[in-house]
Amino acid sequence: MSNENPKAFKLWMNESVVKKYFKNTNLNAREIQKIKNQLASLELKSRVQLIAHELKKALPNNYPKALRELLKITRTENLKSFELWPATEFIQIYGLEHIKESIDAMYELTPKFTAEFSIRPFINKYGEQIYAQLECWKSDPNEHIRRWLSEGTRPRLPWGEKLHAAVKKPQHGLKILEHLKFDNALYVRKSVANHLNDIAKDHPELVIQTLSSWQKQVPK
Repeated sequence: MSNENPKAFKLWMNESVVKKYFKNTNLNAREIQKIKNQLASLELKSRVQLIAHELKKALPNNYPKALRELLKITRTENLKSFELWPATEFIQIYGLEHIKESIDAMYELTPKFTAEFSIRPFINKYGEQIYAQLECWKSDPNEHIRRWLSEGTRPRLPWGEKLHAAVKKPQHGLKILEHLKFDNALYVRKSVANHLNDIAKDHPELVIQTLSSWQKQVPK
């Protein structure tokens, strides 16, 4: 009898998810079953990475075309929540040389499952170019997009790639937080608080100064 906890996080990435991603690709039934068999010994993040890497084999070699096919899968299979993590993982692994296509895809996926992890390699590689694009969405009507701007630019996001330049100089992130500090959505404001907590680990005085300034701006 299996001692597997039926509520284990890793089970969010299960055989059903594999089927949704691969059933309409060029992989045959035996190849898809092989992917399913590999899940048993893996934890959540490793399962996500397995599916992302296998998608590289199953989709066209041309990244923009592969991304279009992947987005089509997410729509037609109605993938949601953690089921979408392999898609954002695919983007961060294979999409770094295609900024526009990748960020547009993240913008589409974020309302269904945050792209806070996948945006980080782009920030580390391209810096100000990515911050500038994210800042364009600071007033986006979707609260998930606005939260993405804060959460994705956190210097030390748990489970996410560290933003080394932001750890040293967090000003780009703070500029985004300035627009979000009094956001109508608590979901967004909690992310702002988490972002500030990250900055405080390296620049406590800067956070104190920032909060003092914000306190004077609190809407009456």
